Amino acid sequence: MNASEVLKLFADPVAIKTLQWADLTTGILITLFLGMGVTFLVLIILQMATIGLSRVLAAGTESVKPVEHCAATLSSDDELAAVITSAVAAVMHKSAGEVVIKSLKQV
Repeated sequence: MNASEVLKLFADPVAIKTLQWADLTTGILITLFLGMGVTFLVLIILQMATIGLSRVLAAGTESVKPVEHCAATLSSDDELAAVITSAVAAVMHKSAGEVVIKSLKQV
């Protein structure tokens, strides 16, 4: 019996009971490899789609500077304002976005 005949018999629950041990084993192995093969191919397609989408989405964010590059361009006054803002926000139990430093004077 060839593979297609065995798979046709696998579609009928009554016919499965009439199969010989060798045909039953062949049908089980064919079903196993078809199921695992289709699953493997679908997972590969999903992985490729995920990689493609991540590259497309990452292409739109290339103009945004990473934080490390922004920190290098800050002056000492900007750094001082950031430190004072975070300290005042911590004391007032607020977020740093709610506190505004309008001017700095060195004493």
